Amino acid sequence: MSLSLLFFGVTADIAGSRKSDVDVPDGESVEAVLVRLISRYPKLASHKLLFAVNEEYVDIDTILKRAQVRPLAVGVHNDRQLLQFCYTA
Repeated sequence: MSLSLLFFGVTADIAGSRKSDVDVPDGESVEAVLVRLISRYPKLASHKLLFAVNEEYVDIDTILKRAQVRPLAVGVHNDRQLLQFCYTA
């Protein structure tokens, strides 16, 4: 499935963009996606991150399923970076 990652604040500076698309298998965990992101943007590893799916905060072990995932974003909230996952057709 294709995810659109939306970056905000410091994370957008690190990624050099506000949006990035990534293909992941259905059933991938947020943590697995984060590992991919850190390999692409190593400076993300030094930040506290929050994760959201469909604008709701989720834990790092959340499994991403095509039916549930809409937009994905990364940004700053309460001194933490926000990473929100969104499905794109």
